[in-house]
Amino acid sequence: MCPLTPAPLIHATSGAADDTIRAPGDELAEKIEAREPYHFKLKQGPDARGAIRLQCPASGPSPSVNCARRDG
Repeated sequence: MCPLTPAPLIHATSGAADDTIRAPGDELAEKIEAREPYHFKLKQGPDARGAIRLQCPASGPSPSVNCARRDG
């Protein structure tokens, strides 16, 4: 995930029981869903060594988030 993901989203599942995460309530489900734009995007599949390339969610022609680190 992006290093500038808001802390409430990062820590939404910290300390939660496994069954709570597997069947989240409405509030937790919203926080988990709100993380999606901050996930790195797969840029290129595995090469011969199995390495993959990821892209920052704030870069490229269709960024999913705005980032002070990228925009400045």
